[in-house]
Amino acid sequence: MISEYAEQESRSLESMKSHIQGCIDALPDNCNIDRVSQNAFTVSSSELGKHDNWSPEFHDFKAQYQVVLSRLQSVKSIAEFQRFLKGAVMEKQITKGKVRYRLHPDVLVQLQALL
Repeated sequence: MISEYAEQESRSLESMKSHIQGCIDALPDNCNIDRVSQNAFTVSSSELGKHDNWSPEFHDFKAQYQVVLSRLQSVKSIAEFQRFLKGAVMEKQITKGKVRYRLHPDVLVQLQALL
């Protein structure tokens, strides 16, 4: 009996993760960049100056979403992911390993909407 409940819970968690992943995958890319390939883009210097951040990761929304998705895959509950996402939005940054990335304001708006 308990093993059946554990199995249902696992399937339910994976289903919720899959749904959230689909929502994140559908979030818009940075309209102020021109993608050359999946991992390369150009951005105008005026856009770089707007946010005083010349880091490519800051302007690559898809890369920021991927860090969020990697965290989603490792969580044991949706509540844990929600806490992570709230913290990321409040701190305006995410951490991958030992590296912290400042989140673009437009990404913050998109992530906030998911909460």
